[in-house]
Amino acid sequence: MADLGAALRVLLKLRLRGHPLSLDDYGAGHASILQLSRIPFGEIKLDRRLVHNAWKRPHLEPLLRQAIGSARQLGMTSVAEGIETSEDRDFLRKLGCDQAQGYLIARPMPAASLPGWLRHAASAPPLAYEADSAPCDNA
Repeated sequence: MADLGAALRVLLKLRLRGHPLSLDDYGAGHASILQLSRIPFGEIKLDRRLVHNAWKRPHLEPLLRQAIGSARQLGMTSVAEGIETSEDRDFLRKLGCDQAQGYLIARPMPAASLPGWLRHAASAPPLAYEADSAPCDNA
């Protein structure tokens, strides 16, 4: 963002008009804590490089826990990208992540296939969290 002021004005207008903003690839690349303090995001998407197989890498647990907790304290939704196995899903569920995205949920598909997938997903047993915790959004 070469002109941060202009970008912030546009993003604020979008947010005020009801368009949610998402910080993609959080924890890697250019997505940072500083961006969270400047822009009114509604969700952070945890980068798949942090999420995929995190259950095998104990040093990532405190980092993911901090990111998910920060999102919750800021009133944002946390989304785990790259959920490819039930172990990935269960680990992020244990940490309190709000939503899951990845091949375990669905593979990329043409737009025309989405209505059928949604019908099937609605009738399938959920990948959901237990009843006493936040639901896992299957998107």
